[in-house]
Amino acid sequence: MKSMKRAFRNTLVSKRLFSDKLPAAGFVISLLGSLIAISGQAANLSISRRMEFTVGSPQTWPQVTNSSVHGVIALRDGGSLVYGENFDSSAVYSVPWKIGLTRFNPEGVVAWVREYAESNVSVSISSDCIEEAFGSLLILCRRTTRPDLSNTWTPFLLRLDSSGNVIEKRSIGAGYSELIKYEDGYLIGGSPTEMNPYYFQFQKLGTNLAQQWQTNLSAAADSLICCLVNTPGGYMYGIRSGPYRVVKMATNNDLVWDAKFPTTSGGGADDLKQIIPTSDGGCLLCGTSSTDTGFNKSDAHYGGYDCWLLKASTTGTKQWDRSFGGTGSDFFGFLYQRADGGYLLGCHTQTFGANGNKGIAGTGLWVLSLDATLNKDAEHLLAPDYNYSWNSTAGVMIGGFPNSSTNFETRIIDPSLRAVISIQNPDGTPYAVDTSTNLNGWNPMIFGATADIQISERMALPMKFYRVR
Repeated sequence: MKSMKRAFRNTLVSKRLFSDKLPAAGFVISLLGSLIAISGQAANLSISRRMEFTVGSPQTWPQVTNSSVHGVIALRDGGSLVYGENFDSSAVYSVPWKIGLTRFNPEGVVAWVREYAESNVSVSISSDCIEEAFGSLLILCRRTTRPDLSNTWTPFLLRLDSSGNVIEKRSIGAGYSELIKYEDGYLIGGSPTEMNPYYFQFQKLGTNLAQQWQTNLSAAADSLICCLVNTPGGYMYGIRSGPYRVVKMATNNDLVWDAKFPTTSGGGADDLKQIIPTSDGGCLLCGTSSTDTGFNKSDAHYGGYDCWLLKASTTGTKQWDRSFGGTGSDFFGFLYQRADGGYLLGCHTQTFGANGNKGIAGTGLWVLSLDATLNKDAEHLLAPDYNYSWNSTAGVMIGGFPNSSTNFETRIIDPSLRAVISIQNPDGTPYAVDTSTNLNGWNPMIFGATADIQISERMALPMKFYRVR
């Protein structure tokens, strides 16, 4: 007997039969309008399905020399920009830091490497880098003479041309940590003071980086802005202060709603990381939680820390939530929406076994495919872990230093799903395809699917396929 695989593309297969027992041996697959029959003589065959997505082979970029990578963005031409800090690890606070940038073309070849430095001052990156309309780059940075003291950093904007040369730099005040595209320009936000009265501050900038308006919003002394996103009719920002909290503002800076989602009577030990606006006017709140089920958490607490996702409505009320994790600790990494309305979730897992709702044993980057309501379709484990992710034209990219402290490594995840169907005898052994030409006794069944299908068969050669007219 020899194990073989046959792939059927664009085949229609009905979900109803995926877990059913076949009353007789035969079945038929509809392929592009034709019927290809595969059959045997055994009864009560089991057909099961699992969903898979594709993770590409690793690609190493040894030219990335940053002491610390802050992030990566995909560029319009299909290339990528890796950005972060360069510093002397043996004298991290006494030798000024520099900003380091590595630009790759679409083929993954280095186009240029740039460093930005200031005399006797440390500089680093505060927020994501933005590619502007004509290929220039805008980065929210910060500078200090004392990098060991967190409250000494002051922000500034650095604009580079498409070749990484400095066009301009502009001081913008104190405490800004978030930068996004907004309306016809940009929006920056942060916490400009650590003393009473404590407040959040937002500035709207034009494309020339001139201030168009500024607003101050009151905040608790322990609060930090953890994310800022553009929404239809305004913007949202997340607050890291214990429980998940998100504030929605109108374009005129009127408060639309301020929603907090405590998971304990004291608030909860939850760490909000990302906000994703949804098409219904609400949003998904994404982060990590270590609290038990209760209050605003209706899904399970599997142990340690779990990835916890909460759906808020257009009025800021909770609709539902989902937890993902094992009995160890699993930390939120990223969430990207697919074209079909589903999502790709990345969790940094420290759970060794397959337990909780984690179906794969091992530690590393646990990647899950979720449907539109965050039910798990498929999962994959990458070990060691990858710390960075970004969208590209090829799919979701992940990157990091999983195998070396000096070699930056990337992989492409194609989030589109394919169905893999397995056929088994009643005793659990793979079904052996009958290669006889005698069709007597066959009881064909027709079923359909919307994904590519790969059927694994154990059979004695030669194998025959029958086209049914």
